[in-house]
Amino acid sequence: MLAHLRRRNTPFVRQQPSAYAGRLMEACRRAEPSRVVDTLLCCSLIEARSCERMQRLQGALAELDHEGDPRSDPALTELYASLLASEARHHATYVDLARTLGVVDEAGLRARLHELAMHEAEIVAEAPFTPRLHSGPV
Repeated sequence: MLAHLRRRNTPFVRQQPSAYAGRLMEACRRAEPSRVVDTLLCCSLIEARSCERMQRLQGALAELDHEGDPRSDPALTELYASLLASEARHHATYVDLARTLGVVDEAGLRARLHELAMHEAEIVAEAPFTPRLHSGPV
């Protein structure tokens, strides 16, 4: 990513973290082993949100490439396609890790993921737009 920024003469600037992940993690239960299950499921939701953003970015870049737009950058399109695949794997990995703990059955795991996803939807609906991969509305 840094190489792509340098090619565009765009400096890397550290951004302040958004409140999104912190607010999402507030929904985690405090007692073990539920806490670790919730933490993994919240991490899966963060990765799913990132995956959604990568998909939109990659799609927009692919459209520029297809149209022959002068802003087209096939290398950047390929990078975002790769990041999209990684984020999708990360999302699935966190859910699989929660599943392998054996703390809750499949129905309970899905129900808790749904509860946390509803909490996440409220956070996203209330969040101001910030240009981040892991926060707020897309």
